Amino acid sequence: QVCVPSELRDKARQSFADTLTSALQAVKEVNGGEDGSQPTASESFDAKSYANDLEEALATWAASGGVLANVCLRNYKTKLRSIVFNIRDAHNPDLKCNICALHILPARLATMSTDEMASKHIQSWRRGVADAAEKQKILHLDEESIKNNPLLGGAGKRVVV
Repeated sequence: QVCVPSELRDKARQSFADTLTSALQAVKEVNGGEDGSQPTASESFDAKSYANDLEEALATWAASGGVLANVCLRNYKTKLRSIVFNIRDAHNPDLKCNICALHILPARLATMSTDEMASKHIQSWRRGVADAAEKQKILHLDEESIKNNPLLGGAGKRVVV
């Protein structure tokens, strides 16, 4: 955890606390969603305490794996921005609700991928893009297989059986 300067860690704790306080307010305003599908904030949720635990987990995560100090710092900053962005995202109420309901604990949030943190809409869009890319890859492989297979009319030498 030496790779992250204490000044940056203090700023991260404050940023998390501010973001989580706003998220808690948003969750209380929504009050569990109009249809009750979203969890409500836990009575024991404390934004400052959660922020401190989250920052500690983030620093531990960034320092794990024996990476170089500059890589550790870059990982820390990148994950910090990603977490704050996803919590602030107005189109991602599920993440806010799950954090404030303590369904996602700080240690888990610190290790979640950007896709796991993303809104359902973004997750769906990413799956669509990945599926389209996979189909394109399969089509390309099939075309290459045909071109290179003499038995299928490709440019190679034909094998007479």
